[in-house]
Amino acid sequence: MRPHDREIRQSIVRVITQHLRKGAEVSWSNLDLDFTGAIFDYGDFSRACFSGDGNVSFRDAIFSGGTVNFEGAVFSGGTVDFEGAVFSGGTVKFWGSTFSGSTVSFWGSTFSGGTVSFWGSTFSGGTVSFWRASVLNGVLNFNGANVSGGTVKFRNFNVTGGAVSFLDIALSEGKVIYEDAIFSGGDISFANATVSGGALCFADTTVTNGTVDFADTTVTNGTVDFAGTTVTNGTVDFAGTTVTGGGVYLRHNNVTGGVVSFVDATITGGGVNLRYNNVTGGVVSFVDATITGRIFNSSRFIVSGGAINLVNNTVTGGAVNLSSP
Repeated sequence: MRPHDREIRQSIVRVITQHLRKGAEVSWSNLDLDFTGAIFDYGDFSRACFSGDGNVSFRDAIFSGGTVNFEGAVFSGGTVDFEGAVFSGGTVKFWGSTFSGSTVSFWGSTFSGGTVSFWGSTFSGGTVSFWRASVLNGVLNFNGANVSGGTVKFRNFNVTGGAVSFLDIALSEGKVIYEDAIFSGGDISFANATVSGGALCFADTTVTNGTVDFADTTVTNGTVDFAGTTVTNGTVDFAGTTVTGGGVYLRHNNVTGGVVSFVDATITGGGVNLRYNNVTGGVVSFVDATITGRIFNSSRFIVSGGAINLVNNTVTGGAVNLSSP
């Protein structure tokens, strides 16, 4: 790297961002901007507005250190493309950003170190896609996010290390979707999440190591849906979850090892649906769960190995049904 290259890059980003912010005398928010292959060890895009029909490309960009800041940015139109980008160190912050209409794509991106954080962001429209992205190390963080519309989608998503975190998110509309995802290491957490509408879906997902954690989640409406998921090791954890409306659905899943846990869960409304599941190893546990309403619909629940643990359950209304039709 030549002397002063870093300072030149920072100056270019600073000038561009000034034209992207609300109230700029000359706005570039609806223009096409091309950062393809750029190297970022610093950059301040805070409070930038990406709107209109503009296309912004960060394709194959490398985020290797320092802090790249999108804090308070607004994505309300056009396309912002991080296809093939590599996040190998430092911090990329989308803190408090608003996604209300843009298409933001991380297709094929690699998260191998550092932290990419959407802490406290609002997703009210548009699509944020992590199709074919990989988390090899580092952290992808959505803690405290508010999903009230639009879609956050993880298709063919691969986690082999590090962590993906949705701690304390509020889902009231819209969708968070994992489709054909593979968790072979690391952890993904929705602990303390609140689901009052919309849908949180895991379709055809494989958990072979690590943990998918919904501990202390509250479901008052909407759905948490696992369909076609295979758990061969690791844990899918709903410990301490409270379901008062909506539902938690585990359908057409295979548990061949590890644990699916509803330990200490409370179901007072809505329901937990366990239809068409196969347990050939591992444990499905409802130890200390409290059920005061709604039927567990468990038709075609096949257990050929492992265990279903219902120790210390309290059932004061509704029913637990593990019979086949």
